[in-house]
Parts: sequence; structure tokens; C-alpha cells
Amino acid sequence: MANEVHNFMTGPLWLKLKTDVADFRLFNRHDLVAAAYFHIRRLLLVRPGWMCRVGLETAVGPADLVLSLHGHFQSLLQLEFLLHVNQPSYFPAEELDGRMERLRRILAVLEKDKPGRAYLFGVFDTTESWLFPNETMYEKQACSWVPINCREFPRHGEWRAKWDKTARPSTT
Repeated sequence: MANEVHNFMTGPLWLKLKTDVADFRLFNRHDLVAAAYFHIRRLLLVRPGWMCRVGLETAVGPADLVLSLHGHFQSLLQLEFLLHVNQPSYFPAEELDGRMERLRRILAVLEKDKPGRAYLFGVFDTTESWLFPNETMYEKQACSWVPINCREFPRHGEWRAKWDKTARPSTT
């Protein structure tokens, strides 16, 4: 079951969220969490026994999304939206290191008699290259980084200009 969840997170869910960003459906962290829940609800929770909790409070702090199967913890997701209007190439590596450490602590709290997995999804826009967790070594990790780098979108310059214009709050 662990590989099935991992494959879902790094496959269909990652692709759906990436498409949502590329198609101008997501503009902040709240949009990202809502979209992730929507896709999980549509693609995974239609199967018997699955449950998804939003904003579950833990001793370490809230977890964005927590997945369970037949009442047993499976995985948790932390979602970070790092795009800012008129700030291309913004990537706070130290901040994300802290978020990953927090994710590890939440995972330790949620794991009881059965180990689970944790995923840090991050939407960002930078020329830096980042690994995607699909190599064999990542399958053994309890916490995985799942990047959505907008710099990889086709016609990135046009996309970015439109995103900046659309994301800007209305003054009317």
C-alpha cells in the first residue's frame, strides 16, 4: 500500500496540481491545499476505506492533509506556495529545510504502530534545478520533496507575466 500511495502522490496528484498552476487556477497556499483536497477526493477517496483530514492538529502543529485507510494513518501532506507577484526566482531553501524538519516531526507524532509517508509539495519559480522524488532511493525515504517548478512550463516568460497580472489583488 505504501508504494501505491507514493505513486499517487508523485504521479497523478503531482500532475494535477502542476496543471492547476499552469492553467492559472492557483494563486496562493489556500488554493493549493483546496486543489490537493479536491484531487484526492476525486481520485483516491472514491475507493472504500480512505479518509482525508484537513488541518489536523498535532502536538507539533497542524498538518495540511492527512490520509488514512480503514482508520490507519497512511500519509500526510504539507503544501507550500512560494510564488510572489513580481518576484521571479524566489526559492527560500532554508525556510523549506525548516518545513521539511517540521514535517518529519509531525510524521513521527502520527506514526503509531504502522509507519507512514510524508510529502512536502512546493510551487516555486527558479532557474535552480531540483530533484524529483522518483528515483529508487526516494522510495525508501519517509519524507519526500515534490517540486512544481514553474520555470519548466512551456513559454515560461508569457506564463509568468500573465500569472503576475492575474494574481495581483483587485483594487476595485
